[in-house]
Amino acid sequence: MMKQPSRQRSISLIMLALVAIVWGAGFVLADDLLASGFVKTPGLQNALRFASGTVLVVILLWKDIRINKKTLLYGLVGGAMLFGGFTLQLQGQNYITPAHCGLFTALYFVMTPFVAWVVYKKAPAMLVWVAVAIAVVGLVILNVGKMPTREETLGMILTTLGSLLFAMQIVWSDYLLKKEKMQSNNLVVLQLIVATALFILYTLIFESNRYSALQINVGDVWWKFTIMGVFGSGFAYFAQTYAQKYVSPSQTSLI
Repeated sequence: MMKQPSRQRSISLIMLALVAIVWGAGFVLADDLLASGFVKTPGLQNALRFASGTVLVVILLWKDIRINKKTLLYGLVGGAMLFGGFTLQLQGQNYITPAHCGLFTALYFVMTPFVAWVVYKKAPAMLVWVAVAIAVVGLVILNVGKMPTREETLGMILTTLGSLLFAMQIVWSDYLLKKEKMQSNNLVVLQLIVATALFILYTLIFESNRYSALQINVGDVWWKFTIMGVFGSGFAYFAQTYAQKYVSPSQTSLI
């Protein structure tokens, strides 16, 4: 790989580290929101989260939006992966703790190099195999001494499938940027718009009959949506897409 300017690479690494902090807090906040009344409407929770982040990104980057058949298709694919990943993750979190959800979601770190292997025909390095082994050991340790319940098993499976979609989204974005098929700001905007639209459609179709039962304390949840939406969605995917111009998919998922 051609060496990138050290300054831009350093900025990318710092941005990804900030994303990691926000996403770490996001598992706890998402669990709190579910407990606050969104447990039966996780799609609405994600729709509100992504809408707030998407509005911010569109306002800041609207000059970079270029829509044609190809860019729309690329955005649809990436946005659908985000939608699927977050939907499965939040459904899974209904059955497992935030700590378990964080661990199983983090499996996309070990999945990303293998997805990249399929795309770029380049086998993962030995360090990746070691990381896979450590991840498996960690899962065993978490469950040692007890068999997971049926609900916990379902939560683990859903979250793991979600992490696979996250890995695919990272490699998909990397492919588009490295092949110069899309400009980074255009990619992040279109992916977020598509994901938000899919969440809105999902909640209207499958959850609208549950809206009347919602009992939400707006004063308790607005700041959580601000953190998760503006920072955990808007800033996070802007930072990830920017960083992927200078950092490999494996390094991106690791950080």
